[in-house]
Amino acid sequence: MLEEPNAQDRRQAILDVVATGEVRTQHQLQQALERRGVVTTQATLSRDLVRLGVGKLRGRYCPPESSTRSDASLDRVAIDVRPAVLGFDPCGPNLILVRTVPGQAQSVGVDIDAQNEPAIAGTVAGDDTLFLATRDASDQAQALRSLESWYGAPHRRP
Repeated sequence: MLEEPNAQDRRQAILDVVATGEVRTQHQLQQALERRGVVTTQATLSRDLVRLGVGKLRGRYCPPESSTRSDASLDRVAIDVRPAVLGFDPCGPNLILVRTVPGQAQSVGVDIDAQNEPAIAGTVAGDDTLFLATRDASDQAQALRSLESWYGAPHRRP
């Protein structure tokens, strides 16, 4: 697959900006890149972040070596995000809404995905809200039990 000519330069600029540890949102990252003369769309930026392995730690984007989770670091990361979970609510038979403190939904989503819970089909994260998809009501019930196990028993509306 061919990459556009400036992809490497753009990706290096992304790594340089996130290394500052000051970027919390893709919009902030996009603005910082523009100040460096790198103009990109949000979709391209999102794909670059995935390709580079850039993640969020404590609500800030960080370079891959800072956000990589080895088996030894799983417990440490889980402890870091556990207080970020404010609660979760079932939404119909296939969704669960997870509320987090601002800037932490993506980190919590990464933590949930790392658990490899078969009842959870996938996650979609925003800034302070995360949706978990389940295949049916039975999987939703199991996912809620797992969430309670991982994060304690945050407030939950029936």
